[in-house]
Amino acid sequence: MERTLLKLIPLIRFHDIPSEEFCEKVMPYDELLPKKLRHELLTFYLAPEKLLRPLSSRSSFSINIDSVIINAQHLSLFSSWIVKENEILKKNPYKYDLIFRASRDGNTSTDFHAKCDGKNSTIVIAKIKETNQLVGGYNPRDWDGDAVAKITRKSFIFSFENCNDIHTGRIGRVIQEQHAIRCYNNYGPLFGTFKNGSN
Repeated sequence: MERTLLKLIPLIRFHDIPSEEFCEKVMPYDELLPKKLRHELLTFYLAPEKLLRPLSSRSSFSINIDSVIINAQHLSLFSSWIVKENEILKKNPYKYDLIFRASRDGNTSTDFHAKCDGKNSTIVIAKIKETNQLVGGYNPRDWDGDAVAKITRKSFIFSFENCNDIHTGRIGRVIQEQHAIRCYNNYGPLFGTFKNGSN
């Protein structure tokens, strides 16, 4: 049975199994799982903030990613949202590069613009302090200019109630394209406007 199971393990999406079901249906067979995978699964369910990379069993999301708050699944979901697909893409058509990290590059608007101006098609992600919540947005344009509005229908904002569960992801698309993206030297990324409650 163990040999058969070893062939099937890469096909199992453990990350999609709710913790209650994992406890009931997977834990009774934990001795059949490779030790490394067992450790990763326990970390994923008990201390997800310590899991710095995707689980090795997630073969359909095997993108190398330099992040401690998102994983390859998030990137596949973002790609799906960019191309307006309802299902998460199994093959990611985009290459993602980390160009700015506040903890590494500085946490001011000047730091943000120094790294991100001149770059098209960027995703901004922020983790809400002392929670597992993520917020962010996608800008298909650049961040150049001061007191400039960028017109686009392709941008969006998003949030995750729990960064460890992509099923908690929510997306908001553009209502008024004239104010979809706003660029100011004294601010970081701005999506939409609340001036008239329009976006």
